[in-house]
Amino acid sequence: MAKILWLCTYTNEEKRSQLALWRQRRDEVGQWIPNLLKGFERGDDEIHVVSTDLWLKGGVQSWEAGGIRYHCFKSGIPLLGRPWPARVPVDHLTRFWVNRRRIRAIVDEIRPDLIHLFGVENPQYGAAVLDLLGRYPVLVTIQGFIHRERQYHDTTITRVRCRYEEALLRACRMFSGDYESEGVVRSFNPDVSYEHLYFPVNEALIARTPKGLEQAYDLLFVGGLTRQKGFADYLEIVRRLAEHRPSLTAAVVGQPGDYPPAGEFLRENRLEAHLRWIPRFPNQAGLFETYRKSRLLLVPTYNDAFPSVIRESMLLGTPVVAYATGGIPWANRDGRENVVLVKQGDVAGMADRALGLLADGAQREALAGQGRAFAEAEFSLASNVERIRACYRKVMECK
Repeated sequence: MAKILWLCTYTNEEKRSQLALWRQRRDEVGQWIPNLLKGFERGDDEIHVVSTDLWLKGGVQSWEAGGIRYHCFKSGIPLLGRPWPARVPVDHLTRFWVNRRRIRAIVDEIRPDLIHLFGVENPQYGAAVLDLLGRYPVLVTIQGFIHRERQYHDTTITRVRCRYEEALLRACRMFSGDYESEGVVRSFNPDVSYEHLYFPVNEALIARTPKGLEQAYDLLFVGGLTRQKGFADYLEIVRRLAEHRPSLTAAVVGQPGDYPPAGEFLRENRLEAHLRWIPRFPNQAGLFETYRKSRLLLVPTYNDAFPSVIRESMLLGTPVVAYATGGIPWANRDGRENVVLVKQGDVAGMADRALGLLADGAQREALAGQGRAFAEAEFSLASNVERIRACYRKVMECK
């Protein structure tokens, strides 16, 4: 039996129920972590999960569930339930000294056979790995890359995060993640060992999500309401399609205040009646139902590896039209059009493909079936858990 320590970040209702917090929230972040953990519950290995929470009361809180041991440490301002203000990012300026110290103490108490770091883009916890590399074997799973955001947000915080991301990519030797991320990792460090895997979706929740729901929305956008996620492109696509389909109904998960330019754009183009603003859900159940209520998911993103919204939509049977960004084109590597791909920035092309699919229910159904079959094979919990266990064996054999 191996002792494995996961170093990651996530939040959901189940985790919050175990913690004494200064402030209760209802959001969910990094749901791929608890989804993946389901495959390791009551298994042969001893799994410890180390994560963080800004609102934690006290330094560290621990508990056990499903045979997995959890350890949550506080980040942000000590003794207060709040983060450091962006204008004075003390944690970044002090090289995350407090977090690194707390993580090292937890790791040295557990003394794992292997550390599994999820993500190189967040030094709030990832920076500690640079202190531990010489003492413990490390496997890094890629979640995304912060250096891709620098062209959109070239701030002090982004620059610090980029430095730590590069340091981890150069210092670590064993990686896993999606296909496109391998090329990025090797551009920093050509001699790494890299294994392919994807984060699974909550299969139990998919099974519970009702089928046959009324398709109330022609188009759906899920993600950050920013230019880099393509929300401005989505609004322009809605404008173009409304000219051809007077009854068009497009949905957005978010609020108008999340993207202030939206209000003026909708008024100028008389699109208020075509757009439905759906408040963000406290959990994924409502989101999954919204996928099934939509005829198409549009993903006009400029900065992503392989978005979780695509995995979710494919498994729930909603066809996807996306820009060929990051690792998204790999969804068609079996030679089938599992995702409809459009050149990045080609608003007219995405509008044309969406218009054709909205007019052809049989084509949408065929695309949905192909996408679901691919997703069930690639994103299943069982297959990805086995891939990770194989990675653990490989890393420990090389130590």
